[in-house]
Amino acid sequence: MTRQEIIDTLQTAADLPDKTTAGKALDAILESMTEELASGGSVLIRGFGSFHVKIVAERQGRDFKTNQPIHIPAYRTVKFEPGVELRQFVIAGKSEAYAESAQTRLDALRASLDEWGKRTEGLGAGARDYYNANIGKFRNSYEEARYKLTLLRGSSGRAWTELKQGVDGALKELRTAFQRARDKF
Repeated sequence: MTRQEIIDTLQTAADLPDKTTAGKALDAILESMTEELASGGSVLIRGFGSFHVKIVAERQGRDFKTNQPIHIPAYRTVKFEPGVELRQFVIAGKSEAYAESAQTRLDALRASLDEWGKRTEGLGAGARDYYNANIGKFRNSYEEARYKLTLLRGSSGRAWTELKQGVDGALKELRTAFQRARDKF
């Protein structure tokens, strides 16, 4: 996001009269944050995160051109730590992208399941019996993956990681089952 995009968003969201006013508001916010950090303070924006000054200790380094050791003096830098809400939004974006990908794979497996059902209509009694005996396992795996995907969409943090593993496991089970079915037919 660029400075101009921030100004445009600020003007619209804060219902400011023009972009000049939004630009001045942004400058005032950034200037006050900069002054606070320059004086050694910190800036806390609840829900977003905090900026604070970190002192990096002096240390020995190496000049990459000459490969000689050099002294790097201590210095101050600014560190940003995201807040809980920001982290959750980032994870939610990641989980939504994964959920869409998993849904696409699940849909493809469902189409394969339907296709296999149609194929067995023209096969002999043994193949139909095998299919009918194992279709319950396929459907159970499919329903488990679908259920876990639904749970995944409503979760965040550690639960998201565990559910993602569950969805991956269920999808892997389905792929394996279809591979075994292909081998039988």
